[in-house]
Amino acid sequence: MYKKVFLKTDYATLLNATYNDSRHCLSPVELNEFEATRKKFGLASLPKTYIPENTTIYQRFWKRDEIDFDEISKDLKMEIVTISTIKQPPGNIIPLHVDSYYQTKKKFPNSKKTLVRANIYLQDWQWGHFIQYENEVKSHWQQGEGIMSDDQVLHLSCNAGLTDKFTMQVSGFLRKWWN
Repeated sequence: MYKKVFLKTDYATLLNATYNDSRHCLSPVELNEFEATRKKFGLASLPKTYIPENTTIYQRFWKRDEIDFDEISKDLKMEIVTISTIKQPPGNIIPLHVDSYYQTKKKFPNSKKTLVRANIYLQDWQWGHFIQYENEVKSHWQQGEGIMSDDQVLHLSCNAGLTDKFTMQVSGFLRKWWN
């Protein structure tokens, strides 16, 4: 289940941050996530053409004293556990998967609350940037638009453009499901 959301805030800090820590989406955690997705949804195995050179992202996890978790929590109706931002360079892909909420489950292994993640676009859409949720391809977004989803939603991300694509991932527990 997923829904469109909008977050109005100052994105300058997130966009101007230093993104030094690159990683590829083929780490053991992500590979386990892809394999679980494949089995759950009856998909083919991850093709060998997905390699570190085309699955690289730069991810930064934010602390509560760096950005206003409380304001974001109120606006998104979530109990926030983590906020991260991702810089996805041109030519890179995050393959089809469902989120495993690894960090949240690690901190709250016995929680029965509804896990959700809001994926917010930090800048207006640019050519070649897109994200697919289920059968809907997202493009032409405005800064602050996004999608909130649970752990049942197939999605992927691609930067086939010429500029970096920036998104914010807000993970945690739903306070109130949307109507």
